[in-house]
Amino acid sequence: IDWHNVYHELSPYVTQLATIQAQSDELYSALTVLAKVGDLSTGERRILDRYARDMWHCGVGIEDPVVARNHSLYFHELSYLASLYAANLDGDAQQEGWLASSRAQVA
Repeated sequence: IDWHNVYHELSPYVTQLATIQAQSDELYSALTVLAKVGDLSTGERRILDRYARDMWHCGVGIEDPVVARNHSLYFHELSYLASLYAANLDGDAQQEGWLASSRAQVA
């Protein structure tokens, strides 16, 4: 099994699932309620704030269907480009490289 290809094929789906979760109004509401609880440690509060911020950036609360669809397409395109970039990095890492030690080697 070529795990690199499997990873790159699944990456857009994982990103799509994470986006669906991050755009959940119910989950965002629950995080907001939890953040208002006074007995959270600094670390717990930081985690909740980070999740809430990430959800906001993922488009939670977008009510216009056209805007929501465009936002989802944008995130899908970013996921595809990230997996393509990772594949290119992997390909570059497998290529043999060397440094020229004289002008004759470059010309």
